[in-house]
Amino acid sequence: SHPHVVQRAEFNKSQQKFVVYSLGNFISNQRITPRDGGMMIHIELQKENGKTTISNAGNILTWVYTPTIQNKLKYFVLPISKYENQPDFFDSNESFTKMLDCVKIMRSIVEKQNIVTPEIK
Repeated sequence: SHPHVVQRAEFNKSQQKFVVYSLGNFISNQRITPRDGGMMIHIELQKENGKTTISNAGNILTWVYTPTIQNKLKYFVLPISKYENQPDFFDSNESFTKMLDCVKIMRSIVEKQNIVTPEIK
């Protein structure tokens, strides 16, 4: 089970420990903000002298866009940083506004709570 919302991620580089408490939802039909969003994790690995370590980590915030196309509901997982300044991409101003509402909530969580895992834009 999981809470269906984005929660903090922590990267302790000196101890090589990486923890994500919740990625939220990736593909889902939960349309209540912020359950319509999620987070992908980007981890860079480095191998030296046979030892693999995490050299860097970050997150990519996502939103599930569900327009109706040719009378069928479609699902698109959008990287928010790519689409947050493109209102013309969306089928309605309401969809664009819902994405912005979701990102506002998710960013407030990750910016305040994440440890060494910044948003990748």
